[in-house]
Amino acid sequence: MPERLRWIFETGGDVYSSPSIGEDGTIYVGSEDRRVYALDGKTGAEKWNFWAKDAVMSSPAIGADNTVYFGSKSSMVYALDGESGTLKWEFRTGDAVNTSPAIGPDGTVYIGSDDKKIYAFDGKTGAKKWDFILTGRVRSDIAIGAGGILYVGTKDGQLYALDG
Repeated sequence: MPERLRWIFETGGDVYSSPSIGEDGTIYVGSEDRRVYALDGKTGAEKWNFWAKDAVMSSPAIGADNTVYFGSKSSMVYALDGESGTLKWEFRTGDAVNTSPAIGPDGTVYIGSDDKKIYAFDGKTGAKKWDFILTGRVRSDIAIGAGGILYVGTKDGQLYALDG
């Protein structure tokens, strides 16, 4: 029987974040150990890691320019250079960010927070474009539909459709 295991990379905590794959095959993943890792997809070798001050449950989203976006329980939204792991910008929300970002066709980054808000950011600069208050903590990831409509669920059982 052929071997199926290619490699294993051990983080310092549980991994709830789904891995994201860059165009060059780099794997990006968050961990409860407060880090986001960039790994060589072929070998599992660590390219870099970034300390996010608290657990990272958010799955990274990768922009067209290879910027890596994610949130953390530290109430922060981060944008990193995908090649080096260097911080491009960060933004503090009012509570933990456990959801994964969605990126619109114009590069706008959308993400929800436990502060019951959806945020929209300029992906390049991190400037907040807007926020919208919902009735419950945002725990679902945002889906972007036709015409830029954002679909998101909250912890109080509501599903919202918002004009992005």
